[in-house]
Amino acid sequence: MRAQSCCFTGHRELPQEAGQIASRVERELFRLIHQGVRHFLCGGAIGFDLLCGQQVLKLKERFPSITLHMVL
Repeated sequence: MRAQSCCFTGHRELPQEAGQIASRVERELFRLIHQGVRHFLCGGAIGFDLLCGQQVLKLKERFPSITLHMVL
């Protein structure tokens, strides 16, 4: 499972350009999914963790085999 996993962690406070960050995260997730990553882990903190979790859930509609695990 380790080779198919990706973990996110980051700052609680995001700059005003959070929309640009979300777009970049989405592109990177798309690339990782196409490389075989299926399991995404992120903390539950407000900020970057939550942004990444939301992007994974958004892509889960297109790629139902991916999973999101909250690491608390």
